[in-house]
Amino acid sequence: MVLGLGIKDVFLDHLTALLAFAEDDRKALDVIMADLASLVEQHDFTLYLISHLTTPDGKAHEEGGRVLEKQFTGGRAIARWSHNMFALERDKQRPDDPTTFRILKDRETGDATGVTFGLQYDRDTGRLFEVDLEEEVKFRDETQGQDF
Repeated sequence: MVLGLGIKDVFLDHLTALLAFAEDDRKALDVIMADLASLVEQHDFTLYLISHLTTPDGKAHEEGGRVLEKQFTGGRAIARWSHNMFALERDKQRPDDPTTFRILKDRETGDATGVTFGLQYDRDTGRLFEVDLEEEVKFRDETQGQDF
């Protein structure tokens, strides 16, 4: 599609589906991510990957728990090869509460890392729109165990 139709934005949902028959998920993901990064550079397109998350130590993701880079399924290969990483955080038991959109990685400048904003789902249109978050969402520095 990129070469034949000139498509510039490709969505791969779901990255972990590529690992379905791998003997070693981590090794396979390292190879897959390197290959995908090479394709993106070679053919000048943007690849959006959707990934499962591992179970966090603290609050469950389904209950609105904070998403960290290291929680993307398959080890650190996704974080190592990605130029940007985003997370959507929401308590599934409170569907009318806003979703937090969190920027986990911004390789180009690093300026956007830690930025958050709210999204709300409109049931009539099926679209998300930006909203203010009620609480200040803090960026947690894992290395120091401090909130900023």
